[in-house]
Amino acid sequence: MDYISELPKVGYLGSIIVVVERLSKYATFITAPKHVTAEGTTHLFLKHIGKYWDLPKDIEWKQNVDIARSCLEKAQKRMKKYTDQNRRFIEFNVGDLWMVKVPDPRLSKSSRRRDPRLMQKCVGPLPIIKRIGTVAYKVELHSWWKIHNVFHVSQLKKYSADRTMPAIPSRLQLELTKTKEKVAEANLNHRVTHTTKREHTEYLNEWPSGWGPLHPKEWPRAGGQGRYLLSNCGGDYLLNNP
Repeated sequence: MDYISELPKVGYLGSIIVVVERLSKYATFITAPKHVTAEGTTHLFLKHIGKYWDLPKDIEWKQNVDIARSCLEKAQKRMKKYTDQNRRFIEFNVGDLWMVKVPDPRLSKSSRRRDPRLMQKCVGPLPIIKRIGTVAYKVELHSWWKIHNVFHVSQLKKYSADRTMPAIPSRLQLELTKTKEKVAEANLNHRVTHTTKREHTEYLNEWPSGWGPLHPKEWPRAGGQGRYLLSNCGGDYLLNNP
């Protein structure tokens, strides 16, 4: 599309709009005022071109893109508005103590025989090492806790020390303080059990008087007093194999 201007004025007309179809090279000449505006050009284009051959696809595509962009921006603002209603805008300082929500109860060795619904949701307190961005922080974890040490603020909870009552150690801290070893008197039998992804070796042991496995299986005792079937994955007792 182009303009032919500086023509002799005839009434209020003084220019010609030339529209050429790209494929067939079909040309259309539209008389227009000498100083035609963009709005006037659009009106003439729709009047003489659009009603006969419809709008070009590239013009429709650009319009659709603008409409889609506008709708996406409105949806993004609306989603942010509703999300911010329940979002906590808090900041932490390096060295502060915070509780971390446990992402997976299987991280604790003692949790293999416990119902995860009855276990605590947060562990700590753990110190903040570094701030990552605006909503993430690096936390100093236990050396054997094999997960990434960067957490979102939604996974951190403020630690408040109770000065009136002594703090109860968390299950993770209890794992590190176990030092007493219990040795079975005899290994009577063993078997291999299979689960979905792995296999476990279980031992039928005879323990000293008053001793027993910390987390026994829920089946009857086998062989007499003080004999239990204990899985080797618990790690709470040592076996004295003959």
